[in-house]
Amino acid sequence: MRTRQNIFAVLAVLTGAVLGAIGLACDINLNGDTVDTDLTWYNFGQPFFSTYCGSCHQSFLNYNRVTGSQDEIRRKVDSRSMPPNDSGIVVPDSDIARLLEWIDADLPEGSPTGDDDSAGLYWTNFAEAFFAGYCTRCHSDPPINDAEIPLVTLSDVRAEMHHVQEHVVDGEMPPSAPFPTAAERQDLSDWIDAGAPYDENDPGVGGDDEDDDGEDDGD
Repeated sequence: MRTRQNIFAVLAVLTGAVLGAIGLACDINLNGDTVDTDLTWYNFGQPFFSTYCGSCHQSFLNYNRVTGSQDEIRRKVDSRSMPPNDSGIVVPDSDIARLLEWIDADLPEGSPTGDDDSAGLYWTNFAEAFFAGYCTRCHSDPPINDAEIPLVTLSDVRAEMHHVQEHVVDGEMPPSAPFPTAAERQDLSDWIDAGAPYDENDPGVGGDDEDDDGEDDGD
């Protein structure tokens, strides 16, 4: 009897170890690190589209553009028709499964900094996607559709911050849908007020470490 109990105890331990390993395997992000199982735009969606789609579909770096195309995205990614075979980009089955899980959960956005939505706004985690999603369809390089300036790089935006503040933050631009939400416009205003920093290590325009020409190495 004791031998049988010992066998059951060993089996229970082994089963727990296997299930634990499976759980860890399910909690792997694009970099191979363990992550929370609650998938959001910031901890999964944005890295997914930046890694697998952004080289061609820059608009998909913007959350609202993705939510407006979720059915098409699901169909093309799930059928493996995107990314195209000749692109050399292969999306692992695990990441496709996570994408479908995120879409099925109604694409929760989450927050780039956890509890404080207004903190930690940078070119890398907010502004680049904002301009790609709302501005560069006209303000490309070179500009098209009667636009006069490009808004593609950080240098472009910093050179025109007063115009961006006046026309985008105050609601005149973009002239047609999709439009930024009021919260996104406020985030853009906060980012500009902070000096349009590239990342957490960049003090932004007017910061102590700014280069003499007013640009950084983030473009």
